[in-house]
Amino acid sequence: MLIKLIKYDIRADYKKYAITAAALILISIVVRFADVKFGSLDDSSDWKVLFMVLVWSFIALCGSAFLLTFIFSVVRYQKKMYSDEGYLLNTIPANPVLHILSSLITEYIWTIAIAAVDVVALIISAGGLSFWRGFLTPIRYVIEIDPAFAIYLLTFLLIFPGTLMLTLIFVINFGYLFRSHRVLAGIGGYVGLMIISNIISSVVYMISGKSNFNAATMKILSDNPDYIISDESYQIVMRELAKLASGTYISTLIINVIFFAAIFIVSSYILKKRFNID
Repeated sequence: MLIKLIKYDIRADYKKYAITAAALILISIVVRFADVKFGSLDDSSDWKVLFMVLVWSFIALCGSAFLLTFIFSVVRYQKKMYSDEGYLLNTIPANPVLHILSSLITEYIWTIAIAAVDVVALIISAGGLSFWRGFLTPIRYVIEIDPAFAIYLLTFLLIFPGTLMLTLIFVINFGYLFRSHRVLAGIGGYVGLMIISNIISSVVYMISGKSNFNAATMKILSDNPDYIISDESYQIVMRELAKLASGTYISTLIINVIFFAAIFIVSSYILKKRFNID
């Protein structure tokens, strides 16, 4: 049944993602042609300024594509659970856990797909991989300085789409507990979640002795003001930040997993009890 729900969600939105992917590839080709024609011009040239605006707009668009996946997925979840379509879908013999898992897995599928399109579009725009290799330097530094921290960052990137989508699912479910002012109720539910999350994070920092984490981070950066342009200073900053974060990231990750597991359970309970989905 889970596979059927996932296929149903994919078929419902694939055209939107296809248009998004096609737009990214098309714009990347435009950027590439503009680079060939205007990239070598003097920086003071009006055409070079327009070219740089195009490049930064394209990069912003690549980042915005990820935001679109969440918007599409949230709209899809609201539509399939609470619109007229939802009344039909809720007659399918699937429990709330499957409905939520379907939305989460579908979100991951589209996120991976858009990420792949982004990579291809960036390679096309630069005319190859050589231009983007420099952006991998920070990743190499992190792996060399603290492999455990690198694993934590990778884990965070893997669970971030799911945790964000799960938070939005909870906000929608919470908002629909009310007959009126559902948007305000959803916002209130989100604020409440953030308060609880910040309290838990503060407790973890206090227990681990990192309650002044933000202040310590700013001090490291202020002590090495040229870390952006100096390779040596950059390595120092990365090394100090890794030391500062050691001992907190694993506990923080575990707490967050438990916290969002609780949100998953509450969201399933709301669907089951409030909307009679068995």
